[in-house]
Amino acid sequence: MSGAVQWRIRCLRRLRGAAWFAVTVAAAGCHSPIAISHHPAGILGSGEFDVITGIDVPSVRGAAGCGAQALAAAIAFVDDGVDASALAEELPWHEHGALAVELLVEARQRGCEATIARGDLLALSQHVDADVPVIVLFDSAYEVRWFFARYDMPKVMHWAVVSGVQRNGEFVLLAARDGRHHRVVRAEFERRWAKSDCCMIVIRRQSEGCTGHAGGLIEAVSRDARGRDAQ
Repeated sequence: MSGAVQWRIRCLRRLRGAAWFAVTVAAAGCHSPIAISHHPAGILGSGEFDVITGIDVPSVRGAAGCGAQALAAAIAFVDDGVDASALAEELPWHEHGALAVELLVEARQRGCEATIARGDLLALSQHVDADVPVIVLFDSAYEVRWFFARYDMPKVMHWAVVSGVQRNGEFVLLAARDGRHHRVVRAEFERRWAKSDCCMIVIRRQSEGCTGHAGGLIEAVSRDARGRDAQ
């Protein structure tokens, strides 16, 4: 068999493999926990969720603006004098991801009481009950599902604000644009959240009001994990 014929056979095999992969992906479907958002009426009307209402998630520019988006939403929620869209535009991290410690410092500089910790679902539930927004870092990458198999894509670390939990613990809600919510199955959320070591940043308003100083800030920081489009 000539070299040209062998080369054509190899090309045909590769094309057949690529076509089979495309058909498989199309049949199986890709999934991301933030691909679909749900109207608040259906969630609140069900009576099954504890929900923080009124979280304004702004639009952001750039490929990696989720850190600015989440922090602006959380600060605007605890401080009525802050406009989430204006703050998001003012914050950095639109073209590159934000480190947890950067969000922590920025929140404190803007007069918030901010703490960082390794979280769990119980802590999230307690903060939701108290109407305290929590920023979490998790893997939002699409994954291919085929029957009972799951194929993970490269990590896409994403910052978001937890906006609710189902009382039976089955779902976690993440704040979305226009007052909507992403609804994520608990097991999937915990699996994806674990990729940041369950990093959470709790944002509260200081009782004394804005101080404008970071003070002695960094007693706890997360690993060098940024929320960004790809990792």
